[in-house]
Amino acid sequence: SSSFRKGHEISRVRKEFPRLFRVPFNRELGFEIQIRCMTRGSLETNNHSRIVYMKGQPEQVLKRCIHYRTNTSDKLLDAADETSADSKDAVRKKVQKAVNFMCCEGLRVIALACSQELKFHDYAGRTGRYIYKLDNND
Repeated sequence: SSSFRKGHEISRVRKEFPRLFRVPFNRELGFEIQIRCMTRGSLETNNHSRIVYMKGQPEQVLKRCIHYRTNTSDKLLDAADETSADSKDAVRKKVQKAVNFMCCEGLRVIALACSQELKFHDYAGRTGRYIYKLDNND
C-alpha cells in the first residue's frame, strides 16, 4: 500500500541521515531542535556535515533567524522591504501579522528553520560531545 511505502521511505531516510541530538519541545523554550547528519553513511563516516532543524513558536524561531526563503532565493530577514519604503523590520512585522491572523482563525502556527552553518555550542550526541552555537544572539 501507499502508506506502507511512505513509512518505509521515512525509515530509510532516518537511517541514512541519523539524528545526532535532540532538544525536545517544551513550553519554556518554545521550540524543538534536532541536529542530523547531512550526508549518507554511518555516524563514523560523516563527521563534518551537520544540519540543525528548529521548529516551534514563530516568535521563538524567528528571533534566531537572519534569512528567509522565497520560491527563488534566500533573503535577509531584516532588510528593508523592496516593495515599499517600510522600516528595516518590515518582513518580521508582515510575518507576525500573518501569524496573528492565522491564530485568530483558530489555526496552530509552527515555524520551521534550518541551518547548515553551525557554530559552537555545547551538546551531547550519541557518539560523543559536540560543540555548536544554536543561538545567533550569543
